[in-house]
Formats: sequence, structure tokens, C-alpha cells
Amino acid sequence: MDILQLAWAIALPSDAPSVPRSLASTGAARRRTCAMALRRLAKLLVGVARAREREAIVNDAAFGRVVEGALCDADEESCVDDDARATALEETARALGSLAPFELTANARGYLERASRTTPMPAKCASVVSWALARCGLETPSEVENALRGTPFRFCPKMSAGLIDLDELRREVGFRREKLTTRDGRRVDERRETCWMGEAHVGSYAYSGKIMEPVPMVPCVARVRDALEAKMGERFDCCLINLYPNETAACAWHTDPLMGTRYATDSVIVSIGETRRFSFRPIGSTDAEAHWVRAIDGDCIWMFANCQDAYEHCVMTSEGEENGAPRASIVFKRSLKRRAAAPRKKKPSTVEDRGGRERRSDGGRGRGGRGRGGRGRGGRGRGRS
Repeated sequence: MDILQLAWAIALPSDAPSVPRSLASTGAARRRTCAMALRRLAKLLVGVARAREREAIVNDAAFGRVVEGALCDADEESCVDDDARATALEETARALGSLAPFELTANARGYLERASRTTPMPAKCASVVSWALARCGLETPSEVENALRGTPFRFCPKMSAGLIDLDELRREVGFRREKLTTRDGRRVDERRETCWMGEAHVGSYAYSGKIMEPVPMVPCVARVRDALEAKMGERFDCCLINLYPNETAACAWHTDPLMGTRYATDSVIVSIGETRRFSFRPIGSTDAEAHWVRAIDGDCIWMFANCQDAYEHCVMTSEGEENGAPRASIVFKRSLKRRAAAPRKKKPSTVEDRGGRERRSDGGRGRGGRGRGGRGRGGRGRGRS
């Protein structure tokens, strides 16, 4: 690939002084050139259709030089403000995570680990860096973990890798495409297919004017659920399964309804099949504040605490013709058991007594609880991931 040809024209600190190079000999120019090359490669090679080509390129010695050039000598730019350093690291880390797995050279590994420890970064950078380090087989340093404190979600690479594939899921799950009601009252065809699964005590699931009754978990879904329980200690009893059949099927910005009222705040999204960009942003913010990565087959996204109150999330459309294969997600949830209704008391013998009892036990708190649950995220949420 032409992009890799520049690798041999760039001088790296590890090169012998006697070897002539024609491009980008200074640290800042070298980093910019190589980082741009990595970003282009990550976008060009995204998707399951490019898997073999991607593997061949990341195992090319020229690719190792590009990675090293994008990461080396970060400390040289002491005059650059912290925001610029963090943005540069975030973009490079996102490209590396998208292209992984590959074997980092010793020099590149050292540069990446040092930059992760020494670059002051906001949470939107730290979430991407942590994801990229894990995809590259490296530990997340405490400095990055500290930057992530208070962020109510994590990108978890390869957490469900090898547990399920898209063909098996499509064979076992009875997906359906249904009608949705838009905010202006129109009835439209949903662009994706869905299925709601749950144990016997789990009720229906509703969003955008659509109500789904639960069906029992099929074996392949239960297998993934059990594996997540073993890793996380969380027992999920229901899940929304989404099938995005082509490159145009996506999921607009939304929050998941009834989290914290009908369902526990912890939920996990399992990505299956095609790679797609997945993003979080604070509610009321813009894309400039978004945390986004490329969710790859086997990756998981863990949402917890006040995630649905503070952040919205989306799944984006494809990045090109080679990124249009089907993708599915399993959104595991845990239902909260509803309080059993109090036994009925004997009817009072007088109207006054009956009226007094009705004022004390008219179920107002119960209705209010449901009303708050509906307002919490149901008004905004579309229940999709």
C-alpha cells in the first residue's frame, strides 16, 4: 500500500545515522505525518471484508516504522498545550486500537506506555487510550484510570471474543422488523430487526411506540450471558438483541429507557459481526465532546451508574463500501423485581371510613413511581444500541 512507502523515507531515532532519509526528520513533523498515515489506514482497512489485507499490513515491517514514528519523542513538544497533546494521543490510540491486534516493536511499546502515563488527558481521551491499550495487549496505567474516574461506561475489548458468531445468532434468534412511532407521530419502518428475550419473570419492553413480549433466551445468547456473569459477577436476566442488516442501518443518539427503575443501571452491549463506530457524549453536548471507538466483533461496552442520565450513545453508519456487512448487538440487562402488591383489606363499613382509607392507600406512590420511571429516560430513550 502506498501509505506504507513513506515509512522508509522517514528518519526514526532508532535508525543508524549513516542511513539517509528524505522526509520528516524532526519530531513534530514526523509524528504528524505518521499519525495521519495511521488514521488513513484505520479507516481504509475497517471491517470484516478487509481482515486479510489488514493482517498483512500490520505485519509488514514498514507498518512498525509508521507506528514508531507516530509515537516517538512525545516529550519534545513541551511547548504544545496539554489539550493538543491529548488530542494527538487520542487520535493515534484510536487508529492503533482499530488496527490491532499486531505485535508492537519494543520501541513503539515503550513510547505508547510513556505517552499514556505522561500526557494530561480528559476523560474523552482516556476512554479511547484505555481501549486501545487493551486491544494492543497492554495494561492501562493508573494515570489513565484516574482520568476515567466518574465516567459511567467502559469500552471492554475482546470480552466476548470467540463466544458467538453472527451466523449462529441469526439461526437461533427470531428477529422481527416492526413499525416505530416518530416524535412527530409518523409510523415508519424500523431499519433494524429486533428480539426481546428474558426469563419467566421479565415483562415486556417498549420504545418508540413499539411493545415486545419476551421470548426465552436461546442457547447461544445464554452462553454469552453466563460467560459475562463469570467475568463480571453480574447476572443478567433479559436482553434486547438488534440486527443491523446493512451499511445504512444505524442508531441515532439516544438513552436507554427505565434504567434504574425497571432495570438495574448496569448493562453490557456485546458487539457481533461487522465493525461499527460507537460513541458516547454528554447529554446536551456536541460531537466535539464525544468518546468514540470502533466496536469490533467480540468487544463489549459496559454502562453503569448514572450513564443513562448523563450520557447518550449511538451506533454510526458504515465508513465505506467495505464496511457494510451485517452487525448485531446483544444488550444485556437485569430486571428489578417489582414490589408485590399489599393484600386487600376488608372493606370499611362506613363511607367516611372508606374515604379515609382510600386517601391513605390509593396507590399514588405506586403510580408516581411508574410515572417517574417513564419520564426518567423513556421520553428520550429509544432502547437501541
